[in-house]
Amino acid sequence: YLVRDRLEPLLKRRAWNTFEQLAERLELARDTGLADEVVEAIVTHETSFFRDPQVWEALRRRVLPELLAQGRRARIWSAATSTGQEAYSLAMLAQEVAEAQPAPGAMAERCSILATDISDPAIQVGMTAAYEPREIDRGVSAARKNRFFHESGKHWRADESLRRMIEFRRLNLAAPLPRFGAFDLICCRNLMIYYSVETRRALCEQFHASLADGGWLLLGAAENLYGISDRFESEMIEGALMFHKA
Repeated sequence: YLVRDRLEPLLKRRAWNTFEQLAERLELARDTGLADEVVEAIVTHETSFFRDPQVWEALRRRVLPELLAQGRRARIWSAATSTGQEAYSLAMLAQEVAEAQPAPGAMAERCSILATDISDPAIQVGMTAAYEPREIDRGVSAARKNRFFHESGKHWRADESLRRMIEFRRLNLAAPLPRFGAFDLICCRNLMIYYSVETRRALCEQFHASLADGGWLLLGAAENLYGISDRFESEMIEGALMFHKA
């Protein structure tokens, strides 16, 4: 019902009467613009800075201190990042944690973040790093706002120190993933609930292969790996369920 509700306006714009007509045009694979329209119609862009406080407490107290103390650059992947709030939240928290672990070198050399999403408009927002005041106020404290953002017209833009840490790319997680190298932490929250069991299993296999030994996988609060994968060990940290590469 959700897909039908979101695609019906597209059918009206294209003057089609049935979903079969839409499917036929997609199968021809000649209209890339149509494929993008379908993606934008059905994806959910719900996101916010520092969403789910217990998750960020687990990252602040346990996961990020371990990653930043390992003697090499920590690599983090924010998968299904939408408009980038999660990626910038990770960058802010990493900078704060790093302050308690003085080390030589720029912050971008200690921690890098890959942010991916299937939506090109969403990725463009993340690359611009400009957010409306209501988006900033939804999760960013006044202290973080003053430290990590500056006013830019009617928006607040993330500072260069954060932008240098993050690389944005468009990526479909339901397709075979490119080789990005090994990550220490993969965040893929509130996405797999929309996938079939088979797709979840395939994605978890790819995540497992993309994690460094001992790496962490973070899913959404309503997601788990029960019946999906036995290649991770679960651990409750500060009220957040995290998965450790077995």
